[in-house]
Amino acid sequence: MLLALSTVAAILVPRAVAEAEQAGAGLLPPKRTADRLLLWGLLSGAVLCLVQSGSIPMLSVTPSLAFSPESPR
Repeated sequence: MLLALSTVAAILVPRAVAEAEQAGAGLLPPKRTADRLLLWGLLSGAVLCLVQSGSIPMLSVTPSLAFSPESPR
């Protein structure tokens, strides 16, 4: 997801720069686009961090590799 977001940013920011140059609007619209994408990256990274941190207690529920081959015996 984060890789896809960086790919989208690589497309949207230069497009916003080109549109701003054609309209003579300066660099404020491309900066807003980049800031919005950075915020989405920060939020999705924080959610991913929370999900991974929340799944740590589940590691004790799964059997270890040494135990798994012995279970069919």
